[in-house]
Amino acid sequence: MPVTFSALTRVHIPEIVQLIAAPAQRMLLDAGATPNEAVARVQRLKGPAQILQMLDRPHPDVLFGARDEAGELIGVAGLRVSGPGQAEMHTMYLAQRAQGRGLGRAFFELRLDHARACGLDAVHLRTAASNVRVQRLAASLGFTVDGWLDSTTMPGVVWQLWKRAQLQSDAPRVPGTALAAVDARVHAPALASTLASTHVPAHARTHASARAGDRALSMPA
Repeated sequence: MPVTFSALTRVHIPEIVQLIAAPAQRMLLDAGATPNEAVARVQRLKGPAQILQMLDRPHPDVLFGARDEAGELIGVAGLRVSGPGQAEMHTMYLAQRAQGRGLGRAFFELRLDHARACGLDAVHLRTAASNVRVQRLAASLGFTVDGWLDSTTMPGVVWQLWKRAQLQSDAPRVPGTALAAVDARVHAPALASTLASTHVPAHARTHASARAGDRALSMPA
């Protein structure tokens, strides 16, 4: 299944909200929420206003999107600067039919490459304790468990905290290995223009770095 990656903006918010709804509700149902509770919480926590807030921060999040051959959004994954030299991965959701095809790993690699290109040295991740698939993926990419946290907004959900340290010390590698595995096409103009303008405050950088857009353009097209 050929996949195209690009950066998402405010005009894509309706698509993002529609994609997120089903998998987010499944996570809450697994944590013991009733169907009505799951729907209400997702609407409150992952609705248009919340997505807009991510994109309108003083230092906006980057939301990556994946589209299938027909142009339908089948995956979304976010990255935000969370502190000096650090970023946080968040909001990774895949359509049911897109799971098991290597798309999750591709999103991980894309965000790690971007954080590294921005001069950041550590990336944090939190995932539901029940999400064994993401935990195995994180471990395979060098993340280590960094703690546990009860969710304050989703009763019954326990977060497992992970950290990927020393990004700038990584041996050089060909970026986008997983992207190639899913026959990915990086939509260079849209992605590079957005990533090149990513606001990484000077105090958040730990190393001199290439422009994020240059890094994005180096991925297989």
